[in-house]
Amino acid sequence: MDHNETLRMSDNGTPRILIIDDEPMGIEIVARALASDYACTFALSGPEALARLETGKLPALILLDVMMPGMNGFQLCRWLKVEPRTREIPVIFITVAQNSKSESSTMLAGAADFINKPVNPQVLRLRVGMQMLLREREQTLRRLNAELEQRVGERTQALRETLAQVETANRAKDRFLANMSCELRISLNGIIGLLGLLHQEETKADKQGRLAGVLGIAEALSRLFGDILEISAFETNQVLLNPHEFAPNDLYRQLYAAIGPRAAAKSLRLDLAGLPPCLWGDLERLSQLLIQLLGNAVKFTAAGSVTLQVRVAGEAGNRLCLAFEVTDTGCGTPSEARQRIFLPFKQSDQTDPTGPGGTGLGLGARPATGGPDERRAAASRERCDGQYLYR
Repeated sequence: MDHNETLRMSDNGTPRILIIDDEPMGIEIVARALASDYACTFALSGPEALARLETGKLPALILLDVMMPGMNGFQLCRWLKVEPRTREIPVIFITVAQNSKSESSTMLAGAADFINKPVNPQVLRLRVGMQMLLREREQTLRRLNAELEQRVGERTQALRETLAQVETANRAKDRFLANMSCELRISLNGIIGLLGLLHQEETKADKQGRLAGVLGIAEALSRLFGDILEISAFETNQVLLNPHEFAPNDLYRQLYAAIGPRAAAKSLRLDLAGLPPCLWGDLERLSQLLIQLLGNAVKFTAAGSVTLQVRVAGEAGNRLCLAFEVTDTGCGTPSEARQRIFLPFKQSDQTDPTGPGGTGLGLGARPATGGPDERRAAASRERCDGQYLYR
């Protein structure tokens, strides 16, 4: 129970009730009916009641006569409901009027209930007891709401602190992964260099073949560490674009160097065409995306062709924005897997450990729809729009 409620109790702990009536006999009747359960005080007019409320202890409930000279009960009740100090005190009108208009006026004035004169002591005790019970439950509900808000606030703060700790741990993990991958790749590059020298100096064919196999494995590991570095850079927001002017042949050379041998091993036709004579963008990032898309297409295409198409996706001032699409004649992607393959490290079929492997497209966008023998990597435009422009 709050401090205000303590003030509304008498010295012996019983609830305090203020009776306002200009007739002493009416006050006496009401006080006798409530004396066993409540501590009753009284006022003979509206101004007297206001003086008591301003300087004295607040009651738990007010019994208010409607018909009084000067300030009547309606005027006094409206005043009580405006003042912050008294607006929460329930008011029960005592009135001689017994009609619907009087009842509606009582409620419009802000009273909680009304009792007709002559007062029935039993009805009076029931009505007062009901208001006291409602008041007690209201206070309990407010206390519970306050406790709930406090708990929610504490839990929210705890979750924020936990989230901050998780984010800090993730950043530390990403930094560690990036640093370790870099260190490992540096060491691996040294191994690749030494293996290359041994391969060149070796004259026996069988040993050259073995060295070539080891060299290929080391180069594959180097590419893997490179991918890890790229992922770590994305996670730590350390990827910086370096836009510059470049020719399509610069891009073609990188794509053919990375994808050409794999396509040739399957006798696939690799068509790369459609680029304008001059481009503006980050050649390294663009080639990384396209190598990922083309490599995925070659991986899942047994025969036919893999095509890189370029089209104008939109205009930005005096520049045009290009969209790159990869189409192949491979096995296609099941409709239920099209959402999944564009999530990080997801594949269309992860149940077969002997499958093609890889980390998945992981571009974080939705693939365009197509036939069963067509996978359009339309998601690449999410990374290209606004970055790879030509004049």
